[in-house]
Amino acid sequence: MSETGAGAPRVQIRQHVVQGHPATALLESADGAHLLFVGNRGHGGFTGARLGSVSLHCVHHAHCPVVVRGETGPRADP
Repeated sequence: MSETGAGAPRVQIRQHVVQGHPATALLESADGAHLLFVGNRGHGGFTGARLGSVSLHCVHHAHCPVVVRGETGPRADP
């Protein structure tokens, strides 16, 4: 467990690796959480205009509030 944020309220972050579908694993890990924070890379036909399948699934099925954070800065497509 690590703590982040110089001068900010202490936030505990737990990291663990699980196997399975990403949306299912996130929802199971968020069971009992106060908040689920997921990233969105914006891949797809309308980049930035729609959520990815994992983040969209989490938004619709989580039992807690979900924050979806998109990429910042320019994208470097391979």
